[in-house]
Amino acid sequence: MKKIAALILALLMVLSLAACGEKTAPTESDTPVSNPTAPTETDTPISKPTELAGSDTTNSQTKSTVCTPEAYDAAIDALTVTTGAPKRTYNDVVALFSGVEGTVNKDTEFEGYSYYNWTDGTRTALVTFKIKDGEETYFAITGDIQ
Repeated sequence: MKKIAALILALLMVLSLAACGEKTAPTESDTPVSNPTAPTETDTPISKPTELAGSDTTNSQTKSTVCTPEAYDAAIDALTVTTGAPKRTYNDVVALFSGVEGTVNKDTEFEGYSYYNWTDGTRTALVTFKIKDGEETYFAITGDIQ
């Protein structure tokens, strides 16, 4: 049990170091997303990306979709509640970030977990999900959360 706890702590330490790595300024291809209005008939429902962490692709660095600083702050506040927090799925976390999808983090692999990044253009959070029976449920958050 101590070995498992040590492994998890080591993984979280590596993830926090990765989340604090080099940051780049948004480019013209990064379009900020404002708070969405009421859904229309043409809006598509929120769905999680088809790729999970560790999938075999050639481009392991993908650009994050940008949410507003207000949505980012609200999502971080909701996700850092530790007492009585509800069980959240990937789609619940997307809703907390005002409908902005997370970017799959393909550089980190650990069996049974998936990793997504969210950003407001200046801060980035790495959100870890546990995968069980094909469902991703919120597990932990690291990065710019203070």
